[in-house]
Amino acid sequence: MRIRTVLPTALLAVSGLLAGAGTTFAAGTGEEPSEGGGYPAYQCFETVGGEYCSDMEVNNDAEGAEWIWSCPSDVLKGVTSKPYLRDPRPEDALSCSGEASPEIDYPAFQCLKTLDRVEYCSDKKVKNHDLGNAWIKTCPPDVLKDKDKVYLLNNRPGDARHC
Repeated sequence: MRIRTVLPTALLAVSGLLAGAGTTFAAGTGEEPSEGGGYPAYQCFETVGGEYCSDMEVNNDAEGAEWIWSCPSDVLKGVTSKPYLRDPRPEDALSCSGEASPEIDYPAFQCLKTLDRVEYCSDKKVKNHDLGNAWIKTCPPDVLKDKDKVYLLNNRPGDARHC
């Protein structure tokens, strides 16, 4: 059995995600969501490194669990809370998919995070990969030398920095 599935299994089983019991909790309040299970919403959980939330809304427990299993094993090792739902997605939430959802395509905001998790995003949506790369090259050398991940977002986070 892979480490990725061993560590959070008990946590997910307790929360009801594996069984699809509809017991995902809303916004970390400790209360069950209102009618309909709170879906569609962003699936989230806490780790020692911060809050992680899905890039796209999930429609049910199964989609939420699928998103959780997509997270890297090093993220899952640090899980400290039961999974819960958030709407809207917190701007500072981390992402398991390298900050970009596979469904996101151009035009989109081109973004990058530095090794210390500072986020930079283009001011306008870029239309293609070449324009995204051109925007990245406008960033200061000190930002580029600490660049960690490059990704696309449909909505520019309000706290993202400019290059």
